[in-house]
Amino acid sequence: YQGDLAIDLVEVNACFNCLAPSGLTASNVTGSSADVSWTAGGTETEWFLIVNGAGTTQTSTTASLTGLMSNTAYTAQVHAVCAPGDTSAASPAITFNTLCNAALAPTNETFDAGFSNCWSQETTDSLDWLVGSGGTPSGGTGPSDDFTGITTGTSGNYMYIETSVPVAHGDVATMYSEVIDISGLTNPELRFLNHMYGSAMGTLEVDLWDASTGTVVGNVFTHTGDRGNQWNEELIMLSTTATLVQFSITATLDSNVNGQTWPGDMAIDEFGVREAAANDLALVAAAVASGCDLTATEPIELWVVNQGLVAESAFDLSYAVNGGTPVVESITSTVNPGDTLKYVFTATADMTADGVYNLDFACVLSTDNDLADNALSMMAENYYTPMAPMSTMGDSICFGDTAYIGATGDGHIRWYDAATAGNLVEEGDYVGVTPSTTTSYYAEAVATEGYDDDFESYTAGDLIAQSSNVWEAWT
Repeated sequence: YQGDLAIDLVEVNACFNCLAPSGLTASNVTGSSADVSWTAGGTETEWFLIVNGAGTTQTSTTASLTGLMSNTAYTAQVHAVCAPGDTSAASPAITFNTLCNAALAPTNETFDAGFSNCWSQETTDSLDWLVGSGGTPSGGTGPSDDFTGITTGTSGNYMYIETSVPVAHGDVATMYSEVIDISGLTNPELRFLNHMYGSAMGTLEVDLWDASTGTVVGNVFTHTGDRGNQWNEELIMLSTTATLVQFSITATLDSNVNGQTWPGDMAIDEFGVREAAANDLALVAAAVASGCDLTATEPIELWVVNQGLVAESAFDLSYAVNGGTPVVESITSTVNPGDTLKYVFTATADMTADGVYNLDFACVLSTDNDLADNALSMMAENYYTPMAPMSTMGDSICFGDTAYIGATGDGHIRWYDAATAGNLVEEGDYVGVTPSTTTSYYAEAVATEGYDDDFESYTAGDLIAQSSNVWEAWT
């Protein structure tokens, strides 16, 4: 009873006399062309080739396709035409991708569309670079967002290496950029951003290749170790006679003092080649005092780097305190390319009042090609000075005994044996002293920065490590 059989839809048709071609292949694929060839199914002398839905009649078993789009997938099939009205079934389809044409500089790969087909990963290394967004999986290493996410709030992607197990010290990850045509640039400059934050940070290297010959021109960037939790911009002039260039980006893993590799996530973003700015002054640092008892004539210093290709000798520098009227001073001295001007303003700043001072700096060069690095802000502070402490005066003890002296005040208490230029005796609100002669002790309240914690929130057995001004559980 389990042997029932059934048939349905029995038809009688003429056998195919026109057999489909076979062995359809693509060869000599470039960014705009490809050759396709096939084996005839019989004695036919005409074929109908269909590529991405567009058909053409062919009289040879080889066809040259031109005018193709670069970095594009194409699907092809071919029919044999044996006679009018007698066309074969389609051959099995093939798919091929055209190559990437050289990108015409200026370029800027942000990875926001993912890992480009025109970039590639080395296949013989230890691990691959990955597309990332937001933060990396490990805390205390890697970026928290891509560069635009940090600077503008509009998040995108970046490329990074994940250094958690099973990777190991000495592992290598290499990827290759697209080929870039720099023939239209007079002064080609590589610009990219890197993020190298973590106690096990390894080495990042960028090599320049001549894409026409497939040979390395030389290393253009190398850095080893932690650079802090920030994106770092690199501007590198390219010295080469090659017109088609490519870059290899290599990360080599390291480990920290505990033998761990996971705090070594490094990343890159916004990788491209552009025309170097002929005129480009950049503000890189400022020196403004913070401390107690600041004066009405505090010096203000600003550092300016000439990142351009020509010397600069006519520009303005300024600073404004707490949003006030800017102090503007004109510079007439010459700053050569690559040099740094450490300029001390003639006009000093009045910082006698206790509190925080916000200073905004600016550089104005009428011909500057990059205005993004012409402003800088920083903060300084005149620290609060506590009131003098209250203490007891005129007590007596026997020779050799210890007296306990105390004072209360808004700040840390230090004890001296003279009102001015005395020796530091003890520190603390309540201390013991053993004078050998009649001695006056003077208490001073000192403003300090610090942090305290009663550790009630931690679990017994936690290891406590201090980082910055915060105590945290450490494992």
